[in-house]
Amino acid sequence: MGKGGNDKSLTGTWIHKKLITAFSRRLDPYFAVWCDEVIEEILKTGSYSLQKTETEKLTPQKSLEILQTGNALLSEFKKLENPLEKIQLDNFHKNETGESNLDKFGIHFQNSYFLPTELGKFLGMSGAEINLILEKKGFQFRDENGIWRPTSSGKEFCLEIGNAYNQLKWKIETIL
Repeated sequence: MGKGGNDKSLTGTWIHKKLITAFSRRLDPYFAVWCDEVIEEILKTGSYSLQKTETEKLTPQKSLEILQTGNALLSEFKKLENPLEKIQLDNFHKNETGESNLDKFGIHFQNSYFLPTELGKFLGMSGAEINLILEKKGFQFRDENGIWRPTSSGKEFCLEIGNAYNQLKWKIETIL
């Protein structure tokens, strides 16, 4: 296009941009598909980037390997008997992926209480060592008879068993 004529207006072939897009879509099916994809992305995200990052194409073999690895990990996770190991593994997985395997399997320890001896087994320690840790954290103290009692802050984490030994069971998060 160029300026011409007495009024120096633009001359040449001119068509509205919406019409040229419609004609181009009819003439080139690849362009039509591309337009649809761009419109779809704009509707989803509010923008479109011309610079696309390359994503790794998954081959059937790679997909199979990922599934087998995932199944093996889930199988090993289910075999773990130590709740502390399950929680630690789940925390690691949750930090990496944002998903909790414990939630997926419906495994929850919020209402589970353990004796210091049991907690010690999970950590490779003795029950006496766990009692000292709980004391240092301010969850329990020894009364004048040498019996472990929960502190006011420890009461929400323990369950008092009123048997001959007056045992305290603790939520697992007290030692995490």
